[in-house]
Amino acid sequence: MERNVMGELNVYRGSGAKPNFSEIARRHGMDRHTVAKYWREGEAAVDGRSARGSAFDPLEEEIRAKAQLPGMTKMAVWIGNTYLDDSGRDSPASLNSTGDM
Repeated sequence: MERNVMGELNVYRGSGAKPNFSEIARRHGMDRHTVAKYWREGEAAVDGRSARGSAFDPLEEEIRAKAQLPGMTKMAVWIGNTYLDDSGRDSPASLNSTGDM
């Protein structure tokens, strides 16, 4: 949770004014609904994303190994990691007509 957002909301609480959630969200690069949730729940607001893993977690070792190859760019690592089916082979059905994901 952004401490800057919570600090700004606490200033509004102290002054007794209701903040403009859209304006605060724009300044901090957040959704206005998230700012409103922080306003309602205060310091008790929980960010549930921290407990979830990433869809890339099972491929982390493979991605890191490819990234270490000489001349490898971020885009090349991304393109090289096409969808793998259950057998571990690249699945051509996962690609659209241009070969992109």
